[in-house]
Amino acid sequence: MRIFVPKLLTLNLLIMDLQELKNQYEAAQKALQELHEQILRLGALEQDPAVVVAEEPVVETPQPAPAPQPEAAPSADVQALNAKLEEMAQTNSAIMATLKEMQEAQKEKIDAVEEQNDIKQERLEKIIQTVQEDRFRKDKLKLINRCIFHADLIRKTIYEYPEIKKELQTEEEKEAFFLKQLNNIVIGIESMLADEGAKVRHFAAVGEKINTEFQEVVGTRETDDEALNGTVAESVSPGYVWTLPYILKAKLNENGEEVKHYTFLMQTEQIIAYKYVKQQ
Repeated sequence: MRIFVPKLLTLNLLIMDLQELKNQYEAAQKALQELHEQILRLGALEQDPAVVVAEEPVVETPQPAPAPQPEAAPSADVQALNAKLEEMAQTNSAIMATLKEMQEAQKEKIDAVEEQNDIKQERLEKIIQTVQEDRFRKDKLKLINRCIFHADLIRKTIYEYPEIKKELQTEEEKEAFFLKQLNNIVIGIESMLADEGAKVRHFAAVGEKINTEFQEVVGTRETDDEALNGTVAESVSPGYVWTLPYILKAKLNENGEEVKHYTFLMQTEQIIAYKYVKQQ
């Protein structure tokens, strides 16, 4: 992920300047070409074309070759065009040198901006990492502390039971003590799960038809009442449904109702079902 900063506006202006220089360079090249063609046309006009006339063949006495004549000096128009051509070539060279300098300057500025972007990107990644670690730690700290609490409660019960047993007179009292401790642990764990969005669900009450999508039959109880056949007799363990908010935080409408969330079935409810047995 790249981070764009306002300094890129300066680069855009440099690119526009380079484009303008490029346009000037192309215009100079075109003018040079036109001057070159004009010089060629003027040179062609200064040369007199030889006129060839068809005559009867005449035997001529060989004449000595004429002495070479010095080349005629170019006309004033040609000299002016050559001077203009040289001037435009110098201008073109100056434009090219300026263009090269601006390209080098642009490259230096781009490198500087990219270096600053890399520094900011690294700093941003460190901030994100710190925030994520802090968020994860805060989210899990409560869960870890509550797990430690329930583990300590179980250990405390095991450790103190020999002394407590001396105070309990009957087996019923001892059994009641253990059941109370275990029930407190279950209540605490279910409260801890609820804080994480996983809640206990009974998908059909006793006497209602079995919900085969969310309930699992782990045993049966015979009945001679045909109306109870296929209904719930007892819930052995409840089901658990985990509701995950949309993205990080649930979105609410103007009435405070959740717009969207995701629900997952973590465990089906295990039940004992009534089974009709016809009396003979």
